[in-house]
Amino acid sequence: MRQALRLVVLIHIVLLFASAVRAQVEPLALFAPRELFVPPPTGPAYPNALIQGKDGVFYGTSRRGGIPDKGTVFAFTPPSALAILYEFTGATDGSNPGSALIEARDGNLYGTTSGEEPSAHGTVYRVTKDSVFTTIHTFTGTDGQQPAALVEATDGFLYGVTLLGGAHAAGVLFKISTSGAFTVLHAFTGLPGDGGYPLAGLIQASDGNFYGTTAGGGRNNTGTVFKLSPSGEVGILHDFADAASGVRPIASVTQASDGNLYGSTFSGGAYNLGTLFRLSVSGAFRLLHSFTGGADGGNPIGALTKADNQSLYGTTAIGPMSSGSSGNGTLFSITFDGTVSGLITFEQSLLRYPLGPVIRAADGYVYGAAAGGWAFASAGGIFRLFKPPACTSKVDISQSGTTLTMTFTLSSQSPGLWFAGALDWSGDDLPTWWVQIPAVSPPATVTVPIENVPADHSIVVFSTVSPYDAASCGDSKFINWPPWGLPVASADRTE
Repeated sequence: MRQALRLVVLIHIVLLFASAVRAQVEPLALFAPRELFVPPPTGPAYPNALIQGKDGVFYGTSRRGGIPDKGTVFAFTPPSALAILYEFTGATDGSNPGSALIEARDGNLYGTTSGEEPSAHGTVYRVTKDSVFTTIHTFTGTDGQQPAALVEATDGFLYGVTLLGGAHAAGVLFKISTSGAFTVLHAFTGLPGDGGYPLAGLIQASDGNFYGTTAGGGRNNTGTVFKLSPSGEVGILHDFADAASGVRPIASVTQASDGNLYGSTFSGGAYNLGTLFRLSVSGAFRLLHSFTGGADGGNPIGALTKADNQSLYGTTAIGPMSSGSSGNGTLFSITFDGTVSGLITFEQSLLRYPLGPVIRAADGYVYGAAAGGWAFASAGGIFRLFKPPACTSKVDISQSGTTLTMTFTLSSQSPGLWFAGALDWSGDDLPTWWVQIPAVSPPATVTVPIENVPADHSIVVFSTVSPYDAASCGDSKFINWPPWGLPVASADRTE
């Protein structure tokens, strides 16, 4: 009976530990707010979403940071190399960039700023990868105010939207050449029959048309998806007039491999925590998911991004109000038929709230930017998750008297995250001892003796891969220590 009771406790501890492992992200760069330091730091603060350039380097913007504290453009090479390409001054170059960059076909980076005096309505700028900066347009208010991210079209122009400004003060659609020739294509009215107040940039779909969202306008002033033809015609593709299907889309739509547009609303739905939807380019709408505030999170932010040929990744502003998570954001996946899985809850105190979309990088990992929790990381940072598993790894524990040996057969795709931990009988879900085993390529067998294990603990060995999922390879082994009978070899033992 005592043995069975201890086994139940052990399994409970292991499940707690596995849950904590699955929930983690890997902070690669942490940014610090200026107000905590004298003299203040000169790096980025409060980043926007990342992009990966053709050179493999990640590029991003931050709303604050730099010596003038007006924002930065930065380059990041994993795992930790961070370089500032440009520091905004708040003069004619603009300030406080609030959106991601794009890399155009000319190899340069283009972006927008939100603005303050003397460029109070925002700017469009170009910055080369060797830090040559040029303002190519300054908004006046009548031609728009507070631009979102840009998209480069097949005609070579950059297209975008502004949140405010224009003839009706409800934002505009515009195009601009890389040399600065600027044209307003449409001034939103915010009235029924038109959108208003777009917060996110456009996409150009495979049919050549541009698609975007507005947070306002439409029949109930609760948002739309609109279409812009290459000839300049603008029309509503979907009107979010039914709160049950979601309202207030604040992110761009994404065209998936099936040709449909996928997107989210920030609020509305069954629990008023937002929805996910599918929309054909002809306007056929289907509600896929209403966020519950549980493992799936709530209030989705940022565009959906490709996970594989049948699913997409997304992020939410809030997560489950459960032990350890405190309502932090989530990363989820959704299949084309609407099956949603909560993959990551941002439980770490260092980086808690994802900022916009994540990206699947060329190395197979998932990267993103997030705001922080603890004061010294509250200015956010860059994180990495782990690529989906494709492993054939195995782990075995052998016991001879008071000596334990772990034998690992590692596949070439093992990311080097094998470890063993000693867990306290008291129910604490944190390891008091652990050892990490490096990755081995090509496949090889590694034997590691376990030494200096505290007494009256339980040894737990995981093969952990994306996203820190202890069950992905099906190779978790548990053993009691010191031995008080036969070792427990697996979690399904029922004695």
